[in-house]
Amino acid sequence: MQEQLMEAVQLIEEGDVEKGLTILSTLENHEDDDTQFQVAAIYQELGHAQKKHGDD
Repeated sequence: MQEQLMEAVQLIEEGDVEKGLTILSTLENHEDDDTQFQVAAIYQELGHAQKKHGDD
């Protein structure tokens, strides 16, 4: 999971935002709480703090 998170962040930083967000979207429902927390933190850094509440 960590590799996928890093790949998503790298894609976003390189300008491929849609692909990076797609990867994050697939990880946000992962059963591992740590992964969900990391995805939420990335969304918050990107200004998607309301993402989990459907206000994207």
